[in-house]
Amino acid sequence: MISTAKSCGKQLGIIFQNRYIEGIQEAKKLIECGALGKLKGAWSHLAWHRPPSYYECDWKGSWEKEGGGVVIDQAIHSIDLVRYLMGCEVVDIKAHIAKRVLTNIEVDDEADAAITFENGAVYAFSDCNYYVENSPIRIEISGEKGRCLLVENEVEINLDGQPSYKVMPEQHKNAAGENYWGSYHTAQLRDFYEKLARGEAVPTDANDATKTLAVVLDIYACAKSEAL
Repeated sequence: MISTAKSCGKQLGIIFQNRYIEGIQEAKKLIECGALGKLKGAWSHLAWHRPPSYYECDWKGSWEKEGGGVVIDQAIHSIDLVRYLMGCEVVDIKAHIAKRVLTNIEVDDEADAAITFENGAVYAFSDCNYYVENSPIRIEISGEKGRCLLVENEVEINLDGQPSYKVMPEQHKNAAGENYWGSYHTAQLRDFYEKLARGEAVPTDANDATKTLAVVLDIYACAKSEAL
Protein backbone atom coordinates (compact mmCIF):
# COMPACT_ATOMS: atom_id res chain seq x y z
CA MET A 1 0.00 0.00 0.00
CA ILE A 2 2.82 2.39 0.85
CA SER A 3 4.70 1.72 -2.38
CA THR A 4 1.50 1.97 -4.43
CA ALA A 5 0.63 5.32 -2.85
CA LYS A 6 4.13 6.61 -3.64
CA SER A 7 4.06 5.37 -7.22
CA CYS A 8 0.65 7.01 -7.77
CA GLY A 9 1.68 10.26 -6.07
CA LYS A 10 -1.11 9.89 -3.51
CA GLN A 11 -1.23 10.25 0.27
CA LEU A 12 -2.03 7.25 2.46
CA GLY A 13 -3.63 7.78 5.86
CA ILE A 14 -4.20 5.11 8.50
CA ILE A 15 -7.10 5.07 10.96
CA PHE A 16 -6.04 5.54 14.57
CA GLN A 17 -9.19 7.39 15.52
CA ASN A 18 -8.67 7.45 19.28
CA ARG A 19 -5.96 10.08 18.91
CA TYR A 20 -8.91 12.44 18.35
CA ILE A 21 -10.47 11.91 21.77
CA GLU A 22 -10.71 15.38 23.28
CA GLY A 23 -8.90 14.41 26.47
CA ILE A 24 -6.10 12.75 24.52
CA GLN A 25 -5.61 15.96 22.55
CA GLU A 26 -5.50 17.88 25.85
CA ALA A 27 -3.00 15.42 27.32
CA LYS A 28 -0.81 15.69 24.21
CA LYS A 29 -0.70 19.48 24.54
CA LEU A 30 0.17 19.27 28.25
CA ILE A 31 2.96 16.80 27.58
CA GLU A 32 4.40 18.85 24.73
CA CYS A 33 4.44 22.06 26.80
CA GLY A 34 6.11 20.28 29.72
CA ALA A 35 3.21 20.52 32.17
CA LEU A 36 3.63 16.84 33.15
CA GLY A 37 7.40 17.11 33.38
CA LYS A 38 9.59 14.22 32.28
CA LEU A 39 7.45 11.20 31.44
CA LYS A 40 8.16 8.31 33.79
CA GLY A 41 5.85 5.56 32.62
CA ALA A 42 2.49 4.39 31.35
CA TRP A 43 0.10 1.49 31.66
CA SER A 44 -2.90 0.25 29.75
CA HIS A 45 -5.41 -2.54 30.21
CA LEU A 46 -7.96 -3.90 27.79
CA ALA A 47 -10.51 -6.52 28.88
CA TRP A 48 -13.04 -7.22 26.13
CA HIS A 49 -15.34 -10.02 25.08
CA ARG A 50 -15.00 -11.93 21.83
CA PRO A 51 -17.03 -15.16 21.68
CA PRO A 52 -15.82 -18.18 19.70
CA SER A 53 -18.31 -17.25 16.98
CA TYR A 54 -16.35 -14.03 16.35
CA TYR A 55 -13.60 -16.17 14.84
CA GLU A 56 -15.87 -18.30 12.65
CA CYS A 57 -14.66 -16.92 9.33
CA ASP A 58 -11.88 -17.74 6.90
CA TRP A 59 -9.27 -15.32 8.24
CA LYS A 60 -9.76 -14.36 11.88
CA GLY A 61 -7.91 -16.22 14.58
CA SER A 62 -4.98 -17.35 12.43
CA TRP A 63 -1.33 -16.27 12.36
CA GLU A 64 -1.15 -16.52 8.58
CA LYS A 65 -4.18 -14.40 7.69
CA GLU A 66 -4.83 -12.11 10.67
CA GLY A 67 -1.30 -11.92 11.95
CA GLY A 68 -2.24 -12.37 15.60
CA GLY A 69 -5.09 -12.09 18.07
CA VAL A 70 -6.09 -9.59 20.73
CA VAL A 71 -2.88 -7.53 20.47
CA ILE A 72 -3.07 -6.81 16.74
CA ASP A 73 -6.86 -6.82 16.46
CA GLN A 74 -7.99 -4.86 19.52
CA ALA A 75 -5.14 -3.58 21.73
CA ILE A 76 -3.13 -2.03 18.89
CA HIS A 77 -5.14 1.16 19.53
CA SER A 78 -3.99 1.30 23.17
CA ILE A 79 -0.39 0.82 22.06
CA ASP A 80 -0.78 3.57 19.48
CA LEU A 81 -2.17 6.04 22.03
CA VAL A 82 0.71 5.46 24.43
CA ARG A 83 3.25 5.80 21.61
CA TYR A 84 1.49 8.98 20.40
CA LEU A 85 1.57 10.53 23.87
CA MET A 86 5.15 9.49 24.61
CA GLY A 87 6.32 11.25 21.46
CA CYS A 88 9.27 8.91 21.01
CA GLU A 89 9.95 5.36 19.90
CA VAL A 90 10.27 1.98 21.61
CA VAL A 91 13.76 0.62 22.29
CA ASP A 92 13.06 -2.59 24.22
CA ILE A 93 10.22 -5.09 24.71
CA LYS A 94 9.80 -8.04 27.04
CA ALA A 95 6.51 -9.80 26.32
CA HIS A 96 4.31 -12.82 26.92
CA ILE A 97 1.28 -14.07 24.99
CA ALA A 98 -1.10 -16.92 25.72
CA LYS A 99 -4.21 -18.72 24.53
CA ARG A 100 -6.12 -19.19 27.78
CA VAL A 101 -9.83 -19.46 27.04
CA LEU A 102 -10.52 -19.15 23.29
CA THR A 103 -9.02 -22.50 22.44
CA ASN A 104 -10.66 -22.64 19.01
CA ILE A 105 -8.12 -20.15 17.62
CA GLU A 106 -4.39 -20.30 16.84
CA VAL A 107 -3.56 -16.86 18.15
CA ASP A 108 -3.40 -14.98 21.45
CA ASP A 109 -6.41 -14.16 23.61
CA GLU A 110 -4.16 -12.67 26.31
CA ALA A 111 -0.89 -10.72 26.38
CA ASP A 112 1.31 -8.56 28.57
CA ALA A 113 4.54 -6.67 28.02
CA ALA A 114 7.07 -4.28 29.54
CA ILE A 115 7.80 -1.76 26.80
CA THR A 116 10.65 0.72 27.21
CA PHE A 117 10.77 3.99 25.27
CA GLU A 118 13.72 6.15 24.21
CA ASN A 119 13.01 8.58 27.06
CA GLY A 120 13.45 5.78 29.61
CA ALA A 121 9.74 5.47 30.44
CA VAL A 122 8.43 1.92 30.84
CA TYR A 123 4.95 1.05 29.58
CA ALA A 124 3.13 -1.79 31.39
CA PHE A 125 0.80 -3.30 28.78
CA SER A 126 -1.86 -5.98 29.30
CA ASP A 127 -4.93 -7.24 27.45
CA CYS A 128 -7.38 -10.11 27.03
CA ASN A 129 -10.52 -10.69 24.98
CA TYR A 130 -12.20 -13.40 27.03
CA TYR A 131 -13.82 -11.16 29.65
CA VAL A 132 -17.62 -11.31 30.10
CA GLU A 133 -18.19 -7.94 28.41
CA ASN A 134 -16.36 -5.05 26.78
CA SER A 135 -15.02 -3.19 29.79
CA PRO A 136 -13.88 0.42 29.23
CA ILE A 137 -10.28 0.67 28.11
CA ARG A 138 -7.94 2.27 30.64
CA ILE A 139 -4.70 4.03 29.80
CA GLU A 140 -2.57 6.15 32.12
CA ILE A 141 0.55 8.16 31.39
CA SER A 142 2.56 9.48 34.31
CA GLY A 143 5.13 12.27 34.52
CA GLU A 144 7.16 13.92 37.25
CA LYS A 145 4.52 16.66 37.63
CA GLY A 146 1.25 14.82 37.02
CA ARG A 147 -0.64 12.13 35.20
CA CYS A 148 -3.47 11.62 32.70
CA LEU A 149 -5.91 8.72 32.92
CA LEU A 150 -8.17 7.65 30.05
CA VAL A 151 -11.26 5.56 30.89
CA GLU A 152 -13.12 4.77 27.66
CA ASN A 153 -13.43 8.27 26.14
CA GLU A 154 -13.04 10.36 29.31
CA VAL A 155 -9.67 11.68 30.48
CA GLU A 156 -8.91 12.73 34.06
CA ILE A 157 -5.95 15.08 34.37
CA ASN A 158 -4.03 15.53 37.62
CA LEU A 159 -1.28 18.16 37.74
CA ASP A 160 0.71 18.70 40.92
CA GLY A 161 -0.62 21.59 43.00
CA GLN A 162 -3.77 21.99 40.92
CA PRO A 163 -7.31 20.59 41.21
CA SER A 164 -7.88 17.53 39.03
CA TYR A 165 -10.30 17.89 36.12
CA LYS A 166 -11.93 15.73 33.47
CA VAL A 167 -12.08 16.30 29.73
CA MET A 168 -15.36 14.81 28.55
CA PRO A 169 -16.06 13.44 25.06
CA GLU A 170 -18.09 15.32 22.50
CA GLN A 171 -17.47 13.57 19.20
CA HIS A 172 -19.20 10.33 20.13
CA LYS A 173 -22.59 11.76 21.06
CA ASN A 174 -24.15 11.37 17.63
CA ALA A 175 -21.91 8.62 16.33
CA ALA A 176 -23.17 5.24 15.18
CA GLY A 177 -21.69 1.93 16.27
CA GLU A 178 -20.51 0.37 19.50
CA ASN A 179 -18.66 2.66 21.93
CA TYR A 180 -15.81 0.20 22.37
CA TRP A 181 -14.90 0.63 18.69
CA GLY A 182 -13.93 4.20 19.36
CA SER A 183 -16.30 6.87 18.05
CA TYR A 184 -13.84 9.20 16.44
CA HIS A 185 -13.58 7.76 12.94
CA THR A 186 -15.62 10.69 11.59
CA ALA A 187 -13.31 13.22 13.24
CA GLN A 188 -10.22 11.66 11.68
CA LEU A 189 -11.83 11.29 8.26
CA ARG A 190 -12.95 14.93 8.35
CA ASP A 191 -9.42 16.01 9.26
CA PHE A 192 -8.03 13.82 6.47
CA TYR A 193 -10.22 15.37 3.77
CA GLU A 194 -9.74 18.91 5.05
CA LYS A 195 -5.97 18.53 4.87
CA LEU A 196 -6.19 17.00 1.40
CA ALA A 197 -8.28 19.97 0.26
CA ARG A 198 -5.64 22.36 1.61
CA GLY A 199 -2.79 20.42 0.05
CA GLU A 200 -1.34 19.50 3.45
CA ALA A 201 0.09 16.23 4.77
CA VAL A 202 -2.64 13.92 6.05
CA PRO A 203 -2.77 12.91 9.75
CA THR A 204 -1.36 9.55 10.86
CA ASP A 205 0.40 8.72 7.62
CA ALA A 206 1.60 5.23 6.80
CA ASN A 207 5.14 5.81 8.06
CA ASP A 208 3.80 6.83 11.48
CA ALA A 209 1.30 3.97 11.67
CA THR A 210 3.96 1.45 10.62
CA LYS A 211 5.88 2.28 13.80
CA THR A 212 2.88 1.30 15.93
CA LEU A 213 2.50 -1.91 13.94
CA ALA A 214 6.19 -2.61 14.50
CA VAL A 215 5.62 -2.53 18.28
CA VAL A 216 2.83 -5.11 17.91
CA LEU A 217 4.98 -7.38 15.76
CA ASP A 218 7.88 -7.04 18.19
CA ILE A 219 5.59 -8.07 21.07
CA TYR A 220 4.77 -11.24 19.16
CA ALA A 221 8.39 -11.89 18.14
CA CYS A 222 9.64 -11.39 21.70
CA ALA A 223 6.91 -13.54 23.25
CA LYS A 224 7.52 -16.37 20.79
CA SER A 225 11.30 -16.30 21.29
CA GLU A 226 10.98 -16.33 25.08
CA ALA A 227 8.59 -19.28 24.87
CA LEU A 228 11.19 -21.42 23.09
